[in-house]
Amino acid sequence: MYGFSDRANLIFAVSSAFFLWDTMVLFAPQQKSMQYEFLLHHVLSMICYILVQQPFLQYHSIRMLLMELSSPFLAVRTILLNVGKTENNLYKAVEAMFLLSFIAARILYAIPVSALAMYETYHAYINGLIHTNFACGYIVCANLAANSLNLLWTSKIYKMATRVAVSSKKEI
Repeated sequence: MYGFSDRANLIFAVSSAFFLWDTMVLFAPQQKSMQYEFLLHHVLSMICYILVQQPFLQYHSIRMLLMELSSPFLAVRTILLNVGKTENNLYKAVEAMFLLSFIAARILYAIPVSALAMYETYHAYINGLIHTNFACGYIVCANLAANSLNLLWTSKIYKMATRVAVSSKKEI
């Protein structure tokens, strides 16, 4: 619960900076519309990774960073979409890797890890071992919100993949 690592703190600091940067990108004039789901995700995550530097829940938080495994694939996919390069094998491979990494890291891995972290946080709270109710409450609420966003995004990805599969069958 209160383990500390300089390396983990460095990773949390870099992660916080990444989420701050990505939040600023959402406000760039080139953005077609505000993506409120991403804004919520970035702000929640940034504050979480700032709070765990106290130290608090570093053991679980370092594991939760694995949720971002799909982010590089999403970034490359977005770039390929923006430059109109979607009719090639690279785009198909990146899209497949995004889907696989998203499901594996954000659903199959992160939800159980998140549940374990909340379970341990709850037990620490009822035993009076929490150093601040704010950090504890915020991290629990942020975890619930992040998991909800991941489930929402999974349903959107599934609907999009189903639409693509159905339209490609019609073309054949």
